[in-house]
Amino acid sequence: MSFTKTTEQDSHYNHLETRSIMDVLSIINSEDQSVPRAVEKALPQIEALVEHTTKNFKMVAVCFI
Repeated sequence: MSFTKTTEQDSHYNHLETRSIMDVLSIINSEDQSVPRAVEKALPQIEALVEHTTKNFKMVAVCFI
C-alpha cells in the first residue's frame, strides 16, 4: 500500500516566504472565501442532517416524558 503525505503534495502555496505581504494576504482572503461557497453547496445535506437529528431528538424526548 502506498500513500502520499499531505505535506509532500504539490501546493499552490509553496514558497510563501518569497511572496509579498499583499500576495500572502490575498491568498488567505481567497481561501477564506472558499468556505462559505462550500457550505452553500452543502446546504441541502446540512438541512437533511438537521431535520433527521431533530426528529430523532423529538422521538427520544417523547420516550422520557
